Amino acid sequence: SSDQGQREPEACTAVDVSAALEFASPRARALLVLCWVSAQRPCDVLQMRRDDLVFGPDGKLRLCLARHKTVVSQGRHHIHTSVADANMLSALRSYVDGSSGPFLFPIGSVYHRALLMSEMRDALRAVRPALEARSLRRGTLCCMAAAGASEQELLQWSRHSTVAALRRYLYFERTPHAEHQAMQDRSTVLSSPLLDPDIV
Repeated sequence: SSDQGQREPEACTAVDVSAALEFASPRARALLVLCWVSAQRPCDVLQMRRDDLVFGPDGKLRLCLARHKTVVSQGRHHIHTSVADANMLSALRSYVDGSSGPFLFPIGSVYHRALLMSEMRDALRAVRPALEARSLRRGTLCCMAAAGASEQELLQWSRHSTVAALRRYLYFERTPHAEHQAMQDRSTVLSSPLLDPDIV
């Protein structure tokens, strides 16, 4: 099964991503930031066109994913997010403003795509050796869950096809989301001396 024998990546944190920017090239920084704030797979972000990314006020972003792993089953979709960290926003904005051509990350071959992925991974590992590209997506979802996002909200971000797949990213529900937190809050009644078990 998925929780037996399959190595699960460690989750990134915002501190990891911010620190990794110091070890990355401008394009790897932009890829790091976009993956972190959107919970999307790097291979999908790499296929974005420049007009698929729209900047709004106060660090708000809209990403259009039109060429990705699940586009056949789910169709194109948009991720609405924001970049609150000034350094992350500056790294992303400066790369986008300095880029040209129709694609956000112009890549000539599979080899060059692998090089960029390696750049991003190496920047993460310079901060914490156990990190990898998959750590970004997992970290984003765990962070959002810990901040109170519901399972349905998380699915809107992750675009997992099943709840079970999402729960694997949350370490098989070890990371509590909004529903779990509500259950914990509700469970305080179990310690109440006023609890009447005859009341249904």
